[in-house]
Amino acid sequence: MIARRSFARVVAALILCLANSVAAQSSPPAFHFANFFERGLARAGRFSIQAVGGARQGQSIGAGEIFQIDARTLRLSFTIPGAASGAVHLRYLNLQNGRRRLALDFRGGAIGNQVTLRETVYADEFLTRGKILALRFNRERNFLQISVNARGETRLVTDWGAGRLLPTR
Repeated sequence: MIARRSFARVVAALILCLANSVAAQSSPPAFHFANFFERGLARAGRFSIQAVGGARQGQSIGAGEIFQIDARTLRLSFTIPGAASGAVHLRYLNLQNGRRRLALDFRGGAIGNQVTLRETVYADEFLTRGKILALRFNRERNFLQISVNARGETRLVTDWGAGRLLPTR
């Protein structure tokens, strides 16, 4: 009788452990904006933007600064002379139907036009697990993807072009 009780307790403990393990695996990993930036860049704050592809391949085409980067907020500004400049504020809101819901505030200029955007945007949760933040904005007319590649470099791809973000001091 004592052996049966001990065995029942062991089985109950195993079932609880398995249930907790399955629940932990099914919940998505914690979201953090730093996952999409190379560590040195997130710490340095200031960055240069280097062209990837095209006639200016490898040349510095702009600069920027990260003011705040944490689990809920990303605030940065950037300037690409003759093309675009602005201040970006992204806030993480929640996970909804397999997509990360974010609030985007942008004030700046793009190719001579003043732009102010305030909208809710979505990033695929599967891609964010792979450290890729891809989203469409401006009523889904524009695209932005930021990620860390296999070499540990922060890459930015937009519908206007691609660049590599490098920390500066």
